[in-house]
Amino acid sequence: MLPPLATITDLEARIGHPITDPAEQARANALLADASSLVRFAANQTWVDENGDLTVVPDLAVSITCQAALRGWFNPAGIEAAQLGAVSVRYGGAWLNAQERQDLSLYNRGKGLQQQLLKPGFGFDGGPYGYAPVDNNNDGATVPYADWFPIGY
Repeated sequence: MLPPLATITDLEARIGHPITDPAEQARANALLADASSLVRFAANQTWVDENGDLTVVPDLAVSITCQAALRGWFNPAGIEAAQLGAVSVRYGGAWLNAQERQDLSLYNRGKGLQQQLLKPGFGFDGGPYGYAPVDNNNDGATVPYADWFPIGY
């Protein structure tokens, strides 16, 4: 597992008091590790060198890591939403909000998951519907049009 992007000291500064209890320190480390994984995924950056040591972590990444960890710290049940009428509760863990994901995408620089629009010419004529070659025989070869599977439906 990669090292957390923020430290317990960073978390303590935001909480407003030191975390001295060993059980609470373990909990804080786990939350920072979870939040760091989310930040790394959203940014498509690890911020570690070839030895697995942290390199320079941008302030924004540290801040968002702490914010996500604090959600789990102050909300240990992970309740994201509640509704009074008809009692509706959603549970989750450390999470990133939409603005944080958008901010972290600036570090992505086109290296993460992207949407690719279908282009005319390869069976995709006439809109986003078409056919993609598949190997129904599991023999490693496809036969044009014989093994094609419709997409977009």
